[in-house]
Amino acid sequence: MTGEIYVLNSIACDATEYLLDLKKGELEEKFPPFFMHLVEVSVTEGEETAKKIEGILPELKKDSVYCEEMEEGGILNALWYMAEACATGFEIGLKKIPIDQQTVEVLEMYDINPYYARSRGTWLALTDDPAGFESVLRRAQISYGRIGTANDTKKRTILNGESVRYLDRPQREELEKLSCEGE
Repeated sequence: MTGEIYVLNSIACDATEYLLDLKKGELEEKFPPFFMHLVEVSVTEGEETAKKIEGILPELKKDSVYCEEMEEGGILNALWYMAEACATGFEIGLKKIPIDQQTVEVLEMYDINPYYARSRGTWLALTDDPAGFESVLRRAQISYGRIGTANDTKKRTILNGESVRYLDRPQREELEKLSCEGE
């Protein structure tokens, strides 16, 4: 299977919202009010985009080979599951994955890797008709990133600038670290 790989919506907004609900006081001590406002705006925009995606999901699925919501384990686990389901390899650019800077800052405070953090409301898609797929997304005003290509190899390649690595097997959900802290 070959085609283009897309991420619809920013990753880890769901994880950010979870931390905002769970640790708001700590976050407010660390970050200035303006930044906290940006975090809340980012979460709200992520939720609104997720609703728009759900509204056009039948059309998106018609134009794609694979289109699934990310959940536990984030984008990197979702890529593994896509590769397994479609019997494909891929090459993606880590820096092409849409993520809000506020998400990076909030998750970093708790040593949470955003690429393995839950991302409900964000979809991973594979299509062999990128022009048609992007047309649907633009009409619905959905933010997305074209992050790479699927190929006929079994390699699951992640590019990060000059660095090349290969995708690990699925990892545990990063937010589980928080429940381990209390033990």
